[in-house]
Amino acid sequence: MKSRHHRKPGDWKKPNGRSWFAAKLCFRSSIVGRTSKRRLWEETIVLVRAADEKEARKRSTALAKSKEHSYKNKYGEVVSWHFEGVKEVVPLIVDRITDGSEVYYRFFQSSKAVQNKK
Repeated sequence: MKSRHHRKPGDWKKPNGRSWFAAKLCFRSSIVGRTSKRRLWEETIVLVRAADEKEARKRSTALAKSKEHSYKNKYGEVVSWHFEGVKEVVPLIVDRITDGSEVYYRFFQSSKAVQNKK
């Protein structure tokens, strides 16, 4: 099967030295006073501009940590969202972001990979 991603990793660098990266972030919720093992998790994909994958991961981590927050639910319990980590960082293969731009991709051979347990 031929990939539709025709560029090599080195080709992803933009002339100004900064490229767009998609970062998959993972957050975990907790409720103060509850010890339940059932938790709500969130995966979100954000875009960051960086010189390389290392910088993109660092910028994504800082962004994610700034999104940690707490609030009271309708039962008066305090719900907190905690950043668990950057699961993946991939370079975008588009020159500019427009409607329909592909911002995330991954290849896999097993249906178990769909779950992306890292």
